[in-house]
Parts: sequence; structure tokens; C-alpha cells
Amino acid sequence: MHCALYHRVRRFCIHQIQQYVNDLVPSGTKDRSAPYGGGRDWAAMLPQGRLLTVHNAAHAPWIEAPSLVFDAIKLFLDGRWPEGAQQLHPTAAR
Repeated sequence: MHCALYHRVRRFCIHQIQQYVNDLVPSGTKDRSAPYGGGRDWAAMLPQGRLLTVHNAAHAPWIEAPSLVFDAIKLFLDGRWPEGAQQLHPTAAR
């Protein structure tokens, strides 16, 4: 009983926090370890999430496109969305 209540409260708290937290999800289109579709799904699930598509990058987009990824992260940490960061909706994820 206590465990079920804990999980309900935890889910509620996470949901409340996610409403106000911005999330930037960089995802490489050639990633075979964590496929691009998974990055799209993840960004779509997050209420304030944005997908940063890194074309022709695999599992380490910050190595394959360092300028794009690090410049985007810097803008994000400065409180701005990088150009090209897409806000997706759960229905658009797939």
C-alpha cells in the first residue's frame, strides 16, 4: 500500500516539475545505439522538451558535430532555444 502511494506521489511530482523544466534533446540521425526515433519520442514526451536533430551523426553527436552541439548547449544554458530545436507533440513522435 505504501509503495503504491509513493509511486503515485512520485509520478505526480515528476509531472509537476516537467511542466516548468526545459529539456534539450540532441539526437543523431545515424545513431544505432539510441535510434533517432527514440530521441524524437523522448523530446515529445517532455512538456518543455525540444529536439535538436544532428544530421549524419551517430551516438556521439558532440564529437561528430561539436560546433552545432556545443553552441546549442551554450544557448540553452543561457536560457535561449538554439535555432533548429523543434518542439514536438506526443502524436508527432512517430
